[in-house]
Amino acid sequence: MSQNDRSFESTPRFRTVDEAIRFYSKRRSRVDKATLVKEYDFLRGEINGTLAAQLQILSFGTATLGLVTGAAFVGAEDAFRDDVLVVFLPLLAYMTLIIWFSEVMRMLRAGSFLLKIEKRLDIEGDGSLAWEASVWRGRTKYAVAPDGHLRRSRIRPYYSIFDPDQLRLFSVTLLFFTIAGSSIAMGWGGATLAQRWFAVGAGVVAVFVVTLLYHMRLEQVADTLNIEERPALTRGIARVADALAHDTEATPKAPPAPHH
Repeated sequence: MSQNDRSFESTPRFRTVDEAIRFYSKRRSRVDKATLVKEYDFLRGEINGTLAAQLQILSFGTATLGLVTGAAFVGAEDAFRDDVLVVFLPLLAYMTLIIWFSEVMRMLRAGSFLLKIEKRLDIEGDGSLAWEASVWRGRTKYAVAPDGHLRRSRIRPYYSIFDPDQLRLFSVTLLFFTIAGSSIAMGWGGATLAQRWFAVGAGVVAVFVVTLLYHMRLEQVADTLNIEERPALTRGIARVADALAHDTEATPKAPPAPHH
């Protein structure tokens, strides 16, 4: 067994997940360009896979929505139609949107890592890979002022609405929420009070989940690219988490019960 193998076998135990991640994230050996190129090819393949998955999800989701809508109006009972229009069809639209949205966010994170690999290869003397850098320059072209600061609010950093990918993201998201809202509106008159509350609650939860996914992924992109400016939502969640952790640490622990 080599010395490196013995040192790996003697890996210390960690008290927290953060300590373990920091240990396994550190690199002591030099960067190998061939390995970087392999990793670049792997991530490029993952992005292509997410693009194919997005198309399949949208195709399956829209086809299923059409079938469910047809079943709602073919059915003879008004109660069945109201159940489909107010409950099942919006849930199907939300599910399709969230799954598709997750694939888009996964592609976004992989793209940020590709940008980092391109720069590392450039530092190692190979600056031939520049596709991801050109994509990101196009994304931030209209969002960043000449002085380097964002033109807009911190709610949506790093991107511009003039970016085709960003525009497609919001267009598809708006489309599915419009489908869900239109379905609820058509069945609202004959729906029960419970169905109405469920429809409103499910819509609010879907909006929150999509917004949280978007900001969490931007937070991961910021971590990958070492960007200090963060989305407003994740900054707020981080403050709440820090406050809760501080309160937990400040709360005195009860003394142990005496043994009899």
